[in-house]
Amino acid sequence: MVALCSSFTLLFILVTTGTDRVPQAS
Repeated sequence: MVALCSSFTLLFILVTTGTDRVPQAS
């Protein structure tokens, strides 16, 4: 389960970095 958590954290970081260019429309 730790790997899943790590993957989710990495995804979150990627999304946050993407918002730098594309505004978050969530």
